[in-house]
Amino acid sequence: MAVKWSEGFDYLPELANNSATMANIWGALGFYGWFSFGAVPSTPQVLSLNPQWGYGKFVRIESNEYFAYVLDEPEAEGYLSCGVRTLPGTGPERGGFIRLINPILGTVLANIEIADYGVIRVYTGSGTGTPLGTSAAGVYPEHIWFQLEIHFKSGTGDGMLEVRINGTTVVSMVDISLLDGVGAIGFYPSGDTGYDLDNLVLDDATWPGMVRCQWLPPASAGDSTEWEPWDGTTPNWQAANNNLLDDQKFVFNPSDEPGDYDLYDVAPLVNTPEILAVTVKGAYRQSDATQQYVQNVIKSGSTVTDGAVTPANPTYRFVKDVFNVDPDTGIGWTYPAVNTLQIGPKQQD
Repeated sequence: MAVKWSEGFDYLPELANNSATMANIWGALGFYGWFSFGAVPSTPQVLSLNPQWGYGKFVRIESNEYFAYVLDEPEAEGYLSCGVRTLPGTGPERGGFIRLINPILGTVLANIEIADYGVIRVYTGSGTGTPLGTSAAGVYPEHIWFQLEIHFKSGTGDGMLEVRINGTTVVSMVDISLLDGVGAIGFYPSGDTGYDLDNLVLDDATWPGMVRCQWLPPASAGDSTEWEPWDGTTPNWQAANNNLLDDQKFVFNPSDEPGDYDLYDVAPLVNTPEILAVTVKGAYRQSDATQQYVQNVIKSGSTVTDGAVTPANPTYRFVKDVFNVDPDTGIGWTYPAVNTLQIGPKQQD
């Protein structure tokens, strides 16, 4: 079992759906394809009123607001879990679609419709003609949160696609043709309404189940302070907390010395959940024309571990690392280990 991607949205700002800043943030995170009216973007909006588990934030996908996330590599088989809440509307077109995409060819491999009357329909390709599979009516509740899970497996005549609602299979198709590995996952509204989305997890081996993606922001100084705050006085862990990516607050490496890094203690987990994985995200940019390289760094117990080395961009872009096991022990994460974790930015050659 390995988590390949997760997203909980809690660390993102609540901005208008026509915000250029929000469009830049979605781009920095690796989302593509949102709608625009001329130069004005129309992006999914991050909100905090009535989230799935009672705290945190979620994203709202309404008319002309959609995006797709490009995975680090195509997945021949995967299990996607997400919280969904359909939005009320005046007509029969409610809910929306989740699409499994080949981004290289620009083709939709499968189109899962969250339809009206609590129905799930599955189509091959991007069309919505005759569904390949459909659930009974009322398999999900309208206008309240439920857990939607999708299992896909590529194959020519031996592929499969299964959809679960709150752990119960509602559509199952075997021996179908799902010809390519899934390289992107898209989220689209239906008609003039749409749906709320939260707690996305993609696993390559098993059903994630009911999942909560908790954000653990920097909360205090850790064991290394080699970078500096933008103003010279704000503690580094506070300066690194800027979800607008607007250069009004940041940390930087004044020596430009490869190997320099910061570490910050993180806020504790809410409750004592089973932990599937730890994802570390850092937004970086470089300010000169000489190519620089950056990476995230974590410290668990006495073990300091570097993330993937990534070339920096002239504008902010997120570097993301998924740790499915605790580097200090080599086994799954425990609640105490996550609560004592330290994270930070690092410059590399």
